[in-house]
Amino acid sequence: MLRIVKNFLADERGQASTEYAVIIGVVALVLIGVLIAFREELVRIFEDSTDELKGVTVPAS
Repeated sequence: MLRIVKNFLADERGQASTEYAVIIGVVALVLIGVLIAFREELVRIFEDSTDELKGVTVPAS
């Protein structure tokens, strides 16, 4: 029984994919935090852009 537990703890298969999943999760949380922190600034930028584009007409080809 002890040998089975030692082998289980020493087994590293699947470890890399788990680490990648954790890294991706942390990056996603950071991105969400940044978007929340800069929400008002991003909204202002997009509103300014749409205001500038309202009067623009696309020439016919």
